[in-house]
Amino acid sequence: MKTIIKIQKFKNLGMATLGSLFLMVLVVGLFSSCSEKKDEEPTGEFFVKGKISGQEILFSQSATSVREPRLFIGFAGNTPSSEYPSFSFGIEDVAIATGEFKETDPGIDMVFRYTLSGTEIYNSQIGTNPDFVITITSLSNNIAQGTFSGTLIRENNSNQSIVITEGSFRLPID
Repeated sequence: MKTIIKIQKFKNLGMATLGSLFLMVLVVGLFSSCSEKKDEEPTGEFFVKGKISGQEILFSQSATSVREPRLFIGFAGNTPSSEYPSFSFGIEDVAIATGEFKETDPGIDMVFRYTLSGTEIYNSQIGTNPDFVITITSLSNNIAQGTFSGTLIRENNSNQSIVITEGSFRLPID
């Protein structure tokens, strides 16, 4: 009888231990699945693109960006060996986070540039209509994404301008 009681106690202990172990695994699994997501790795296609006079312009070579606490710079071109043609932009003197940035915002230094050649460069300028706007929609340690639109004025010829619509970017952060 003593042997049966000992075996029964062992069986009960074993079931309780298994039950506790199962419960512990379940709780750990729930907490780990609810933990904060890690930054996504920079994979996929990177680009800066937009429409000029209804024609889509896509730059996906040498696509990159730099992010610091008060500076964000983005660039993409069409050839890995040349900076022409390209889109580039910079936002500085403001805390870099998701949100909308306009050239007319107080205390911000921002420029957007569309470069066709060394002598044909279009820049955003304060006072153009529509105002140039860059919106950072997603920002992690590895990838920046956003949209942009507005008017660019040709350097050395303020009578020539272009309007960019439906602009967007997805860039790795170096």
